[in-house]
Amino acid sequence: METVQEWARKRADLVALALMACLALAASAVALQASPLWALAGLGGVLVLCAVWWGWPRSGLLALLVAGLFSRYDAEILGRTVKAEHAAVLLVLGILLSQVLLGKRKVILTWAGVFAVAWVLWNVGATALSPLANPAAVNHLFKLALMVGAYLCVVNLVRDEGMLQWAFRAWLAVGTLEAAWGIAVWAVYVLTRVNLGIQMTPNLPVPVPYGTLLEGNIYCSHSMSLAVAYATLVLTRPGKRLFGPRLRWTDVGLAVTLVAVALGMSRGAWLGLAAALVTALLITRRLAHRLSRRLVLTVALLLALVACLWAFIELAPKGVPLVDRLASFTRLEEEVTVVGRLAKYQAAFTSWLKRPVVGWGTGSMAVLYAERGRRWAWVSNLVLHLLLDTGIIGLLLFGGFVGALLWRGAQAARRAGPTFRRRVLLALIAGFVGLLVAYQSTEATWLVLPWIHAGLLSAAARGEPIGGGEADVPA
Repeated sequence: METVQEWARKRADLVALALMACLALAASAVALQASPLWALAGLGGVLVLCAVWWGWPRSGLLALLVAGLFSRYDAEILGRTVKAEHAAVLLVLGILLSQVLLGKRKVILTWAGVFAVAWVLWNVGATALSPLANPAAVNHLFKLALMVGAYLCVVNLVRDEGMLQWAFRAWLAVGTLEAAWGIAVWAVYVLTRVNLGIQMTPNLPVPVPYGTLLEGNIYCSHSMSLAVAYATLVLTRPGKRLFGPRLRWTDVGLAVTLVAVALGMSRGAWLGLAAALVTALLITRRLAHRLSRRLVLTVALLLALVACLWAFIELAPKGVPLVDRLASFTRLEEEVTVVGRLAKYQAAFTSWLKRPVVGWGTGSMAVLYAERGRRWAWVSNLVLHLLLDTGIIGLLLFGGFVGALLWRGAQAARRAGPTFRRRVLLALIAGFVGLLVAYQSTEATWLVLPWIHAGLLSAAARGEPIGGGEADVPA
């Protein structure tokens, strides 16, 4: 006779779907007592659940990508601020866990994942050991755990060659659409003064787009990582010519994302772009096969670029926003935003020295400097943020995550040969380096997009190369 466990295993999809649909309907019924709007949202959640289940696993990754692009918007639920990406991570994690519990899927955990989980756990430990009373700590920790959960979701969703190709192209396509939307929003504002996603502050020379992302720096950094990925794909094209007579999708994507980076006016993202492009030149072998020759040629190109930028700044007409923003690199000590950030960095560094090993706990800046207002609630420099919250231990754990991610990616790229997987790996590595540099100015580890990027890199570093030669490499 068939046991209950055997019956459940054979009908795992149906059982899990029915269970989650019942939970969603129950939540809708509860919400109906408070507001019909929440009931409608609950029913919409059921439809989303069914759509994600139907298209699984691609729909799971797509749900994370699309939800991550709407970080600007949130809702208050039970006194908590919830974004679409939080709901998407919970949904995808729930489906993955149900499959694991029913024996339909095994968990994939890489060394980078081990360090990421350990980092989250240490955030909990550092917060528990802190003498500060932080009422928002649990909320911060839960959202941080969700972000690492998103990374683990991507690693476990991308399991084969076909899924990797689809996931990488989906990441590029969705991100490029966001970059294009930001450009369109900027154009609409310039022509009609209608604000559909424009950030305007006294510190910016001109209004900058944020599209549907949290703010302009995040929009610019995300577009930068995509621009670097496209540039790396161009640099790794088979053949001698980078640009041919016919337009390719990588050329279009590169142009769109570079325009978005220029309009974003984020100096941190611009520095990230420069660092990432240097990384791409060094790892793609487009300049030369010998590393020493690549180094020499890269330095020569950098010097030429700096000279051209200096000449452009000096000779271009003054009053042009892009020119003025570039020129601001020569007078950073006079820039209001730079001075303000340096003041916060100094304060965070001074506080960290009092608890250098374990830190003050997650979200401690808002408590330590509560009297200075909301602008002092967050340290925008990634390294200082990690040190202040989790001390040297937390920095080492996060550094282990980054190091394992890049090392495994580099090793996989070296073994892959002239295949599409190698191109994907190099593009993701260079883009991630750009994010790390940009995040020294405005970090975004509490948002899902960089964790999706990391998950794709980790997934691409696992498995056998896709294809066997140049003929298998798409444009």
